[in-house]
Amino acid sequence: MDEVQRFLAYVRSFDPDVPRIRLKQEHSLRVSTLCAQLARRKGWCETEIALARQIGLLHDIGRFRQVVQYGTFADGASVSHAALGAKILFEEGWIRYFRFDASEDHLIRQVILVHSDRFLPQGLSVREQRFAHLLRDGDKIDILRVHQEHPFTDYLDCTKEELAVSTVSDALIDAFLRHETFDHALRRTPLDILLSHDALVFGLHDPLSRQLFIETGCPLFSALEGIRFRDDTRQRLHLLQEECRRCGFPVKEVL
Repeated sequence: MDEVQRFLAYVRSFDPDVPRIRLKQEHSLRVSTLCAQLARRKGWCETEIALARQIGLLHDIGRFRQVVQYGTFADGASVSHAALGAKILFEEGWIRYFRFDASEDHLIRQVILVHSDRFLPQGLSVREQRFAHLLRDGDKIDILRVHQEHPFTDYLDCTKEELAVSTVSDALIDAFLRHETFDHALRRTPLDILLSHDALVFGLHDPLSRQLFIETGCPLFSALEGIRFRDDTRQRLHLLQEECRRCGFPVKEVL
């Protein structure tokens, strides 16, 4: 049984027919592929490409237990899914189910622990930083894709009518204009939450990752399609779209 089959067997214990379980299963498989693609484009050796693929596969393993136990993917309303994943793998010993060799345990644990942080913490080795940046970029690329291809109701607790009267905060606009990801603690409205997902594009560390996202063909702001916003909100959204377009990112014309 290869690592993908082992991963799928693990997920089956959580009922993969549940939409949120299936969503994270598919996300993990895609991030695994993206990490391998990025590693190959960077010219990494086959051993490190395989390790990157495996880290991508396991990076969100905490999500399955998180959604079953807490009914949410919101870390702030439950637990850190990264810390939970590290606990499952390295305290409960599941890493040995996926990987027999323990030589890379420390690196895998460190990279999974920091993969969802807004910024990398101090103290990582150069090699840990390399793998962490790779995983974080692969993760962001697929999150960006998911949030363009899926209706916002799949990941945002908000109706179409509520979103239409929502506003865009000054802090979010500032983040876009500074080409930064948006601090989740500053999100104030449903539109702030939705647009913070688009802002992840500014968190892609490597130009190769930005190019790979562009190649996915998923234009930003696609989740806004069909929403009739107020005129002042439309003006703010146009400003954000123009800034993304100026940076070379694909933008959906939906306003």
